[in-house]
Amino acid sequence: MKTTTLSSLTFINLGLKKFNNLIEKKSFWYSYIFFIGFFDLALALYETKNPDNIMNALKLNLYIGGNLIILFTVFILLIIRGNQEILGKKLLNNLWRVWAANFIAGFWILLGTICLVIPGIILYIRYIYINEIILFEQSTIPKALSKSRDLVKYNGGKVIKACIIVFLISLFISFIASLILSLIDESIMNSFLFNYLSSVIGSLIAVLFTTIVYTGYLDAESQYTKES
Repeated sequence: MKTTTLSSLTFINLGLKKFNNLIEKKSFWYSYIFFIGFFDLALALYETKNPDNIMNALKLNLYIGGNLIILFTVFILLIIRGNQEILGKKLLNNLWRVWAANFIAGFWILLGTICLVIPGIILYIRYIYINEIILFEQSTIPKALSKSRDLVKYNGGKVIKACIIVFLISLFISFIASLILSLIDESIMNSFLFNYLSSVIGSLIAVLFTTIVYTGYLDAESQYTKES
């Protein structure tokens, strides 16, 4: 019999605590600047100079920003784990394996989404723990994909629900803030400062998603170990 897992709100609460601890560390900000900081700056400049090219900005954020976030996630997880050898010999190998695993998982998710949307969503949920499994269990990519499918049976739905709640809350706050700023001065919406802050906040929300998923991984791994 499976033990009772944590609730979605508990995952958010624990994820926020890990997030707060994370942003207090200098190593986190060094990693952010190296992987995402310059991209956030460049994206803000592009959006400011090309306010009508929204689709191009989205593509840049998806293709370039998305891949940078994957690499950044490796550092986030190692820092959370308290790994003192972040820049050790295994770094490049870890970066490559995590990126490759996400590429393979992304391919199947995209294929499932193209065929039917629901299979794509199901596959996305099934593969949420691949980063943690590869990094902390030194697993091969096929085994990581397989074990992630096993772990999400314990709490995958609740972890995704927690991320959706955070996303909706951030979206609501962003909408209200944008509305207020547009009423004060509509030109603010196209300013570099507004675009830059939006990019940075978006990156930090992605970090919060990572801490929530990591919390879910710990919970699922604990239950999985007890039943093995």
